[in-house]
Amino acid sequence: MTDSGRLDSKACRLVDDKHGLAGRRRDLELGQAKRALAVLKNEISEAEMLRLLQPHLERGEKTWKDIQSRSDGFTPSRITLQVEGITAEAFMGWFLSSLDRQDVVLGANPEHYRIQWETTPPGADRPPLSITESAGGVLSKFTSSMVGPELALGDLDPTAIQIIAQLRLDDGSMLGGILHQFRNCEGGCILDLCVYFPNGAPKTVLQEHREHLYIEWLNWVEQAVDEIGKA
Repeated sequence: MTDSGRLDSKACRLVDDKHGLAGRRRDLELGQAKRALAVLKNEISEAEMLRLLQPHLERGEKTWKDIQSRSDGFTPSRITLQVEGITAEAFMGWFLSSLDRQDVVLGANPEHYRIQWETTPPGADRPPLSITESAGGVLSKFTSSMVGPELALGDLDPTAIQIIAQLRLDDGSMLGGILHQFRNCEGGCILDLCVYFPNGAPKTVLQEHREHLYIEWLNWVEQAVDEIGKA
């Protein structure tokens, strides 16, 4: 036992490990937690989920309004992944065709609570996505709408396939933007993943969202490689 009264994990071990469980506690626990979350997310309706989260979403909107009031532009939260065994075209084809699948959009990150298409506005090619998730560690509800390259918040790579979108809160104010760029490299592709937030946001917001991007896109890449390989 430790001084805090908690059992030291080294003091508890499997006597007979014929099933290969030793050393896998964290992986097993994570897998079970993900399955439990999937059950809950699939059973709770959108309206009920938003009702349950409403106090958190109100605090989140207040946080963003405060950040917006201190901002005069946008700053990036960015990570880059290099992926083997899949081209940028193949991955993007899989990703865009999978946005209708709740197992894909909700399963990519535990902090994805609801991601669903809204009604297509007049003149738009695609409907906006209504997203309820942790954005930079702030539980938020916003829309993501695809836009043209002229509205990108960062520099464009002419050799890359791009996802460019604007993020807006429910009152229509600009939360930020997306500029994800995918280009081929030897043996695979490179994912340059970037979300822009108001530049009054603290550094913790940018770091939290880098972690969020890493988890969700790593899961999407793994799922894409697995499903394309089985096709």
